[in-house]
Amino acid sequence: MYVPLIVSAFAVLATAAPHARVQRRDGDCSAESVGAGPVASPDTVNAFYSLASLQSMSTGAGTPSGYTSVFTNLQASVTAAQYLGVITLSSYDTYGCASQCSHASGCVAFNVYAERDPTLDTNAANCPNPPSTTNFQCTLWGSTISASHATNTGQYRDSFQVAITASNGYNSLSPSCTPVPAITNGGFETGALAPWGVIQDPAWGWTFGSVEGSGDASTSAFSASLAPNPNHASGYSNIILQQNLNTCPGRNYSLAFDINFEYATPGECSVEVSVPGGAVITSSSADFVPPSGGWVSSGDTFTAVGSADLLQVDFSCNNGATNSVQVDNFVVLPYAGNA
Repeated sequence: MYVPLIVSAFAVLATAAPHARVQRRDGDCSAESVGAGPVASPDTVNAFYSLASLQSMSTGAGTPSGYTSVFTNLQASVTAAQYLGVITLSSYDTYGCASQCSHASGCVAFNVYAERDPTLDTNAANCPNPPSTTNFQCTLWGSTISASHATNTGQYRDSFQVAITASNGYNSLSPSCTPVPAITNGGFETGALAPWGVIQDPAWGWTFGSVEGSGDASTSAFSASLAPNPNHASGYSNIILQQNLNTCPGRNYSLAFDINFEYATPGECSVEVSVPGGAVITSSSADFVPPSGGWVSSGDTFTAVGSADLLQVDFSCNNGATNSVQVDNFVVLPYAGNA
């Protein structure tokens, strides 16, 4: 489940760039929100620019999956077309900002930076240059950005100078890719295998890929089953189920599924589940002793290679006349962490 960050002033469909230079009224010295970042000592713009902790946050920030870094540690934020909003973060968090972008319609780029802001609503007569606070900001963009777009160096509010540093920019690797359900009929609840494809080879011993009305009882009514042909002379049987996923290249995904070896002789069967950009997940009936076996859950994370990555479920059994295995509840979802 997606959990939003602490935000303030998120303009969902704003059309002007942040910090547009417009005529403003003089303030009343009321308190402004205190930011989460460090404050320089002495409290000057030059000392703010020199804060080693902010520079380290910028240069050490990770590049989120599905994005590419286009600039790092500049002293200006982005001004560009198709501004989608600004979010105040609780930390210098490129992954959190990327998550906001991934969930915002039309977002293909974002800018994270530290901003020196006043602690009071400045007034020329009574509080023209109050102490500063440091806010971590995240701006979202509907067009790609570059270092040439980092032109907003701040502004004056009476005698107080708003300044920017530790500015990092990121573009989506696949701006035209919109996340959609990645897998179809992952729980076989249609009562059929389609759109899963089936690969069989007579040399392995004909096997039957089918959907049974006995799925993982806790979650579903159907499952996919490997049922060897008892009339085939071969002692080895194999069948592969496969489906092209709807994936966004460069984006991380989680894969989860359930497997049941309850009707397989220990050590006789195995299932390999694989996707490009991820490890092969191997399960063996040696791990389960019937009748105390049953359904267990497995899974992993992977980074999508293309827009139609192939998910393969490779069943194989020896002593084919007595074994069967089942799989169920395949779920593939975008994953915000590192794969």
